[in-house]
Amino acid sequence: MLKGIQPERMFSESAEEKFGNSLAAQVLKILALLAQTNREVSAARREFIQSFYGHLYPGDIAVYFVEQFELFAQEPQDLGSVCAILNERLSYQEKIFCLIIAYEFIQAEKLASVERRLVRAMGKMLGVG
Repeated sequence: MLKGIQPERMFSESAEEKFGNSLAAQVLKILALLAQTNREVSAARREFIQSFYGHLYPGDIAVYFVEQFELFAQEPQDLGSVCAILNERLSYQEKIFCLIIAYEFIQAEKLASVERRLVRAMGKMLGVG
């Protein structure tokens, strides 16, 4: 084995890079963008992420999604670039499902008009609506 190379770290970076390009990460970025309309991410929004991903994945993976959501919520997100990726990689039915997730997310708390406008803009960018 070569000195100074840590295989675990190399794998971790590769996995992080793959996750960052995944559809799951793009959906999390959309939800983070919606959460950014408020000053702080609410407990209801965090619970939505935990519940949604907790039903799809084992507990440790769901926790990872929550952590990634928190990171994405702290960074500026570009709706246009995320929608371009989703538009290219999702079928029409999957785009509708993505919009439904976005609407469910914003309904986890009081519905703000800016959030509705963001989801409508997302729908237009995805060619849905």
